Amino acid sequence: MNIAGFPSVTQVLGPLADFSRVPPDVLEIACDRGIEVHEFCASYAKGLFVDENSISPHCLGFFLSFKNWLDRYVEEVLLVERELVDTVNRYKGHPDLVVRMKGDLHLALADLKTPRVSSRLWRLQLSAYLKLAQKADYDVLRAFSLRLNPQGKEPILTEYSGTVKQDFNVFLSALNIWRFMNNG
Repeated sequence: MNIAGFPSVTQVLGPLADFSRVPPDVLEIACDRGIEVHEFCASYAKGLFVDENSISPHCLGFFLSFKNWLDRYVEEVLLVERELVDTVNRYKGHPDLVVRMKGDLHLALADLKTPRVSSRLWRLQLSAYLKLAQKADYDVLRAFSLRLNPQGKEPILTEYSGTVKQDFNVFLSALNIWRFMNNG
């Protein structure tokens, strides 16, 4: 099956994010920060050496927040930003992490975040990633956003479990609208 035409979770939800009140220069800095933080966190989660001196000062706290959380609470990392595909609903995505938390028999899906405030769209994103992970045979029962702290302190973990089915249905609605708008 050709998955080249499958939209990513980010493509589907992107048009729903309203950044109109954010000045373009601030938005660009935030995007760059998010990319850099994700790259360093992914490398660390994969067990690669990360030279903290090579991390820009405005990203270091976020990285340390992640590193301390991973070392303290995660027993095993099973997936790091690997592309997963749903051939039935025809979409793809790159969940940040699938991990086994210490003392937990089931797996958890974690999505790293650097904004100071949360977004309702994260629920939809996580529900779509959760379905992708389950279709890829990961026994994932929990999904949460991990809002990293810019000062390196404990991140804010927000679990999305009670509304996953409803949130996934909303994601599928967004996916259908995306198809309508992009495929004639």
